[in-house]
Amino acid sequence: VRLGGSQEGPKEQVKEQVKEQVKQKVEEKKEEVKKTVKKSTKEEADKIIADAEKQAEKIRSDARIAADKVRTEGDVEAKKITDAAKGKGPVAAKAAEKSAQVTRNQANQKADKIEQEADEKAQAIIDEAKIKADKLDD
Repeated sequence: VRLGGSQEGPKEQVKEQVKEQVKQKVEEKKEEVKKTVKKSTKEEADKIIADAEKQAEKIRSDARIAADKVRTEGDVEAKKITDAAKGKGPVAAKAAEKSAQVTRNQANQKADKIEQEADEKAQAIIDEAKIKADKLDD
């Protein structure tokens, strides 16, 4: 009777069980690492987009301030034109009003252009950030 031979079966079973447990632990660790990496990547992507949106809002805000200044300057200049024509007769007043309106219109167009260019630049920054964030997910 071989006693050693009868124990080979249980030893092999234990080895197989340990092997399976190790494989399972490795797979669980892999999944855990994948989830951690994915979460980290998502957080980084969100940060990139949030930073771009802050930068874009700053650009838009600065542009609104600059545009408001241009409009105000246009209004001031238009008022100077109409004030200078006071007391010079109806024809001078009419011509001054027309000139003042042209000045306001030019200021408004310039201000609108400032805001439009800022919006385009801001949107380009956001779009670029989204592309960069999407590449992180790949």
